[in-house]
Amino acid sequence: MIKAPYIYYDEQNLMMENLKVEDIVRETGTPAYLYSKGSFLNQLGQLKEAFGQSKVLFCYSMKVCHNRNIAKVFVDEGCGVDIVSGGELYRALKAGADPKKIVYSGVAKTVKEIREAIEAGILMFNVESEQELLRINEIATAMDKTVSIALRINPGVDAKTHPYITTGMKENKFGIDCEMGIDIFQKAMKMKHIQVSGIDLHIGSQLLDVTPYGEAMQIAAEYVRTLRAMDISIRYVDVGGGIGIPYTEDKSSPDLKKYAELITGPFKDMPDITFILEPGRFLTAQAGILVTEVQYIKDNSYGKRFVIIDSGMHHLIRPCLYQAYHNILPVTKKGKAEREVDIVGPICESTDFFAKNRMIEEVAQGDLLAVTDAGAYGIVMGSHYNSHSLPMEILVDRDSYKIIRRKETYEDIA
Repeated sequence: MIKAPYIYYDEQNLMMENLKVEDIVRETGTPAYLYSKGSFLNQLGQLKEAFGQSKVLFCYSMKVCHNRNIAKVFVDEGCGVDIVSGGELYRALKAGADPKKIVYSGVAKTVKEIREAIEAGILMFNVESEQELLRINEIATAMDKTVSIALRINPGVDAKTHPYITTGMKENKFGIDCEMGIDIFQKAMKMKHIQVSGIDLHIGSQLLDVTPYGEAMQIAAEYVRTLRAMDISIRYVDVGGGIGIPYTEDKSSPDLKKYAELITGPFKDMPDITFILEPGRFLTAQAGILVTEVQYIKDNSYGKRFVIIDSGMHHLIRPCLYQAYHNILPVTKKGKAEREVDIVGPICESTDFFAKNRMIEEVAQGDLLAVTDAGAYGIVMGSHYNSHSLPMEILVDRDSYKIIRRKETYEDIA
């Protein structure tokens, strides 16, 4: 969807903040990801308002949009960063993140990555298996460092989201069963170079109904009480991310006030707890559009029309991977009648489409289209399939824009 005053129409022209989208991309070329800084800040402000005076550290989830210029927007607002790889650690530090506000998640941390994170002095590892804990302890011992950890527990709560992005069930690869966690916590307490600091949980992604957090946080609160009764000090409760955005008009935005209450309410008797939240999609998705140019219009004898563009699944894989819906808009409205089309890209795969049987205003060769809600899990999941370059990235701030990732050349991808 489009969201004024950040992405909207001024008469026939699609705007981002105070600039015409067409004016930007006619100067820079296509395909291009455009992001609204104002939208980033607005979304973060909503979250901060919802949690009020609660003790919360917001850690931007680097995975959703990892350009360090975007991460810096949130770092400059006091946020930490949630990372899942050594590369994301590097990006976070380059963005100016305070290492003591970096939490490290992910199921497959390597020796090299763990060592780099310890050297950087991050806040905490979110540990996802007993073997990972043993590895961290071994490395910390060799480095003569004390390392803070949380265990990621699986509360077994159904987030009722797409099966590919549910993460807190027993069949998922993430985290540790609640039943096994107590034993691992006790083992961690005996490790000289490990500081047990928290628990971590993440039930899924793209949640619009926040109700499942209620059950998950009740379980988490009881878990913390059990650990504290065993003299295992828990200071942090990392709730992960997961809140989504409405990609279609028939969906509503999550109730942030209810979300905050469900998270903090079960811990009212533990005022010393600091909550860590890892928002990503909620912060960036609606701020981004992918602008692409129509290359050809192709009709077949069955009455099917294909709009062939210079972008595709190699730039935004969500439609073919998750059957995800993204609104697609003309950058300049021409007042023509709508027509049913398939919007497809240049990749040699039948799954290379952004939309099928979609009603859009009739377009012509050379017209520009904007794929909306593309600011999360867009370019980060892109590829060089068929040796195509990745799109450039552009950050718009009121009356100006900055290219934050230049267009690749053949030499870059050779």
